[in-house]
Amino acid sequence: MNNITNVTPSSEERNMAVISHVAMPIGTIFSAGTIGWLVPLVLYILNRKRSQFIRQASANALNFAIMMFIWSVAAWLLILVGIPLSVFVFPIIFVIIGAIIAFAALVMSIVFPIIACAAANRGEVYCYPLTPSFVS
Repeated sequence: MNNITNVTPSSEERNMAVISHVAMPIGTIFSAGTIGWLVPLVLYILNRKRSQFIRQASANALNFAIMMFIWSVAAWLLILVGIPLSVFVFPIIFVIIGAIIAFAALVMSIVFPIIACAAANRGEVYCYPLTPSFVS
């Protein structure tokens, strides 16, 4: 959670990092969890050699967006499998578990990026919890 270097990131770098974090939940919410990774990916590609701070912030946002995409796909699969099978009593659990996962992913994709935006605005790199490093 400290600065990535001893140099304080510029205002432009902090703004780009904030954009990478805030664009992820917006894309996730408006696309039912499918394209929240797009803006962090574009910012990562455009800035990975220009700014270490933006690269790390967008990589963390991208890793989190990928994880939220995986959870969203899992939730939708459980729901879509459970609905036709819900004529039986037991498979309704698929729908319930899918809905719980979808709700948890939605809450996490709103709360954690807000925390990350505040950290980026202070010039700190935020590492999302429960998120493996797909991109570094």
